[in-house]
Amino acid sequence: MLPDHSADSIRYSSRAAPSADAQMHLGSPHQFHNSLDPRIHLDGSHCYLITCELLDRLGFASHKALRVLICRKCRYSFIPNEVIGHAHSCQNVSPRSIDLEEFQELVLGQLIHLEVSSVLHPSPWGPPVEGIAEVKGWACSVDPVLCAYCCCNLKGMETHVRTHPNHPPDMKNCYRVNVQLQKLFNKFGVKYFEVEPAFSNVSNGDPLARILRDFLPKPDTEIRMASKEKERTPFLRHMKWDEH
Repeated sequence: MLPDHSADSIRYSSRAAPSADAQMHLGSPHQFHNSLDPRIHLDGSHCYLITCELLDRLGFASHKALRVLICRKCRYSFIPNEVIGHAHSCQNVSPRSIDLEEFQELVLGQLIHLEVSSVLHPSPWGPPVEGIAEVKGWACSVDPVLCAYCCCNLKGMETHVRTHPNHPPDMKNCYRVNVQLQKLFNKFGVKYFEVEPAFSNVSNGDPLARILRDFLPKPDTEIRMASKEKERTPFLRHMKWDEH
């Protein structure tokens, strides 16, 4: 009788699986934590994607810092219980060609997160996560120090801005547009984070990278025209840049 490779058939022994504390201790990236939103610092000079014969057959790669499995075709993460089924639907990989026990050993051996809720996301404004799709979106600018909220639709951003009691009256001054975003998961546990492509090959130890990331304010990527004549400076009137 052939083994059952359905998602529901995959079970992980609680005795064999590492504890949450063990997973945190063994994590390779620099980690910082606060009581509300722990994140992981990624280093742009490191290559975090690893693969093996089994992952090649599945069409997946493993991210050794975030400890998630990423589909190479659709470029999103999936928890282990979804991987074999997704490989079949997305890349036409036969479930019967995958050794279930070997897959379980890989998941436990690489400390892959078993649930979306346990995954720590990357720190905002860091290098893009390798293998994950990038999109353009909006990022909150009301409180750059404490709020890193971002999303891919204007209505969602405006709704978020209203949760800030002291947001500027003009809604357009409350967010940045056309920022580069990523999300690890595409269906459940969707959470966008802002990335900086310029850090893709820059080490965390690079002094310039630290200055750019930690000290310089994030510029507004949208140039807004003066709405009234009195808002135009004498220099702008002379150069007439806003008339071109």
